[in-house]
Amino acid sequence: MRSNLTVHVPQNQNVSYSLFAKGLSIRTPQYSEDESELIFTFQGGTAVVLFYFFEGMKRAYIVTGWESKKDGEKCNLPGVDEDLCILYTAFKSKINLLDHFIKHFSKEDEYALFRLPLLFWYRFSTLLQCKKGKLSYITNAVNRFSKVS
Repeated sequence: MRSNLTVHVPQNQNVSYSLFAKGLSIRTPQYSEDESELIFTFQGGTAVVLFYFFEGMKRAYIVTGWESKKDGEKCNLPGVDEDLCILYTAFKSKINLLDHFIKHFSKEDEYALFRLPLLFWYRFSTLLQCKKGKLSYITNAVNRFSKVS
């Protein structure tokens, strides 16, 4: 069973990055005692999208909690307590594309996309990687996996 993910989003300028996290939160985000970070807890076994803004560089990741060796090597990212399985890494224009798709499919229900199984997220990552990945392909995948879950 994949564990819940705890993400610490910095709220001040004492770190070298800023972070935006999107996923299926299991509780209301809480401020740390010194109010230097906002702490999110995301449901285990679901995908979480992390948008990082480093000085002069942006990255976005689709991640889930690492479970076993079948997930490949476990990874760590800044601000996340648990070991991660990275499903997709976005660079440059793919970051905007990922953001666009998440906003598009979150219009009616903010968390609908994040309730879909991890198999969808593997497919979604593959479609994002393709140069001809179109909205219609991703819409078909969302519809198909929405019927299954």
